[in-house]
Amino acid sequence: MNKGEMGAALRPGEPDKRSAKRKDVEVDGFFSACFSYNRNTIPTPAGKQCKARIYGCDFSNVNDLFSRFIVNAWKAFAAKNNIA
Repeated sequence: MNKGEMGAALRPGEPDKRSAKRKDVEVDGFFSACFSYNRNTIPTPAGKQCKARIYGCDFSNVNDLFSRFIVNAWKAFAAKNNIA
């Protein structure tokens, strides 16, 4: 079964079968977030404590999680650095 590039998500009470790529995001926080357009990618479960999250996206909405994340990050950066 193809579980997507990020592998399985951590499930309570089960052995940790997450891929190194998933741990790079969720555990180590090497990225601000991961937005996957692969429908087989399992998103980070809601409520899970982690440094960064993996989100599942599709191309049905141009104002999806990825575009909103980028716009909000730019607004925060611009406000912090007094950029108009």
